Amino acid sequence: MPKGLDRTFLDDADQDVREAEQRRKEQASLVAKLAGHGVDEPGLDAAKRLLLEIERTLAVVRAHRSLLQSLVGGE
Repeated sequence: MPKGLDRTFLDDADQDVREAEQRRKEQASLVAKLAGHGVDEPGLDAAKRLLLEIERTLAVVRAHRSLLQSLVGGE
């Protein structure tokens, strides 16, 4: 695989991680805000479940980035 293409794949994976981290940060903030405003349990529970799903997604994109890194060589 051409070296520049390796970097492109890694750059894309880095961007995926940054975006997932941002979504997690925003959702965690929303959960805290909802909890602080006494939102009903079903609404708060749904927000928490979404946060957990975002955290799972973040773990997957981090693993994907790590796999790409191992395939193209250390950094």
